[in-house]
Amino acid sequence: MTAASEEIAAPLDDVDEETAYAVVSERMEDFTRMQATALTFAKQRMKEYKQAMKIRYDAKAKARQFMVGDKVMVHNEALSPMSTDLAPHWIGPYAVDKRLGYDTYKLRDEALSLPGVFHANRLKFYYTRPRLERTSIRHEHELWYQS
Repeated sequence: MTAASEEIAAPLDDVDEETAYAVVSERMEDFTRMQATALTFAKQRMKEYKQAMKIRYDAKAKARQFMVGDKVMVHNEALSPMSTDLAPHWIGPYAVDKRLGYDTYKLRDEALSLPGVFHANRLKFYYTRPRLERTSIRHEHELWYQS
C-alpha cells in the first residue's frame, strides 16, 4: 500500500474527536471538489459528443417538407429482421392530411385517416409512373416460327 492509501485506511479511533472530524471533513471537501470537477468534465464531453453527432447527422439528413394533399410512402417499421428480403420496405401511398409541426404529419388513406403521427424521416414522396400502352412487339424468333 502507498502512504496515501495507508492514510485513508488508517482508523480514526486513536485520535481525538476534533482531529477525526477535521480529517473526515477535509476528505469530504476533497471528494466534493473531485466530483464537481468530474461532473463538469463529463458535461463538457457530452456537449462535444452531441455536437459531433449533430454534424454527422446533418451531413446525411435530407430536408423533407410535405404539403397537404401530397402523396407519400411510409417506412414499414413492422419488418422483422428475418423477413426483410421480400417484404416491402415502404407502404402506401397515403395523402398528407394535416401538418402538425415542423416535421410531423397526419396521414390519410383514400377515405379514412391513419392512426398516429408520422415524422418526416419516415416518409418519402410517392411518384406515380406514367402508364404505358400495350403494343404488340414482334421479335425475330416469332417471325421465324410463322414462316
